[in-house]
Amino acid sequence: MGYAMAMTKVRLWPYLLASRCMIPAWILTVYCGCVATDVVKVLGGASEFVPLRDTLAAISLVFSIAVMVYVTRLAARHYSLEEARAGRTNSA
Repeated sequence: MGYAMAMTKVRLWPYLLASRCMIPAWILTVYCGCVATDVVKVLGGASEFVPLRDTLAAISLVFSIAVMVYVTRLAARHYSLEEARAGRTNSA
């Protein structure tokens, strides 16, 4: 990614600002990896099942996925509205 950015005309500060928008995706990726590791340990017998911890982990994973789907749909809806608005502006 760094090499590709060096070959473009994007300035440093807009690039850094846009990079900050990736932080939620990084957090979700790390979180899903941690939960998957815990599930594999429990299923493999390397760790014992702790009802409260594992139930909260499952609930929070489902909640995280639901929020991700909701935000994605919201962004897609907003994008399509902006595209429609831009289409009306350009054709008029």
